[in-house]
Formats: sequence, structure tokens, C-alpha cells
Amino acid sequence: MATSFPNSMRSLQIHSPRKTILGLILSSVLMIVWLVWLLVAQIHLYEVSETILVTGNEVVTVTFPSEAIGLLKRGQTASLMLDGRVGAKIGPVPAIILNVNDNLEENIVEASVLVYWDEVAFDNFPFESGAEGQIQVEIEQISPIALIMRSAKSAIEAASAPTPDNTNDAN
Repeated sequence: MATSFPNSMRSLQIHSPRKTILGLILSSVLMIVWLVWLLVAQIHLYEVSETILVTGNEVVTVTFPSEAIGLLKRGQTASLMLDGRVGAKIGPVPAIILNVNDNLEENIVEASVLVYWDEVAFDNFPFESGAEGQIQVEIEQISPIALIMRSAKSAIEAASAPTPDNTNDAN
């Protein structure tokens, strides 16, 4: 049986829409905060070298994968991340890139990096020569929305790229 019109009007007058309006306001505020984060926040993108053997020398030569070609520049700040308990104790060691060589024949990037050992406190924890580690270089700061757009663009390009014809002649 259908509700009569006078009963539905009385129901609308008795029940206030406060909870609904409050929910809409709260969800709108959360959406605005999320959009501001999406546009303003910065994500740090790093390029990480292959594992190196650290001897304590100030200048270290490291190799980066082919994805780093054209991204590394002289004067960029870097960090030496030591493996094991030494790395856990002292954290990242500051460094700077001195020289970059994009080796296109071998499809790698070689870089000379100056490590600032004097800025690390080895209090009651002596440095172990022969420790392994990696050089980490920040190559870009990008907003989340720009990263999403870049990923979407590369996905569209990958989807629209021509694929080789995989037809087999069965004779």
C-alpha cells in the first residue's frame, strides 16, 4: 500500500536533513584535501646504482643502469646507502657526483662520486672496509597527478604501439 501524501510531508517535516548535509560537507572537505595533496605534494624519484664495494676512499666509481642515461648530472647531490648493520647505524652518507659518463655502447652510466665521510659520526662503531652499498641520486621531484598523467601516457603509447605480426603459415 502506498503512503499517502499528507503522511510523507509530515515525515519530511519531522526528520531533519542535518545528517545528510553533514555527511556531504565532510565528504566534500575530504575530497578537497585529497585534490590539494594530488596537486601540491612532491614525490621524490631516485636512481639507484648497482651494488658497490666500499673501501673508505673519498671518490667512488659507480655504475647505474641504462635508465639513468641523460638523467645524472655533475654536481647532483647523492647518498651512499651502506648495507648491513653499518648502514642501519649511520644512515645515508652524503655525496656529490663529480663526473658522469654515459656509455651508450655498453648501455650503462658510469659516475665518479665524492663521498663525505667526515660528515658521518662513527662513534663506537668503526667503519668496516669492504662493506657493500649503493649510491642513490634524486633525479626528480614530481607531483602525484603529474606521475599519474605520465603513467597514463606511457600506457596509452604502449597500447597503441604496433605489435609484430605473429601469424604462422601452416603449409
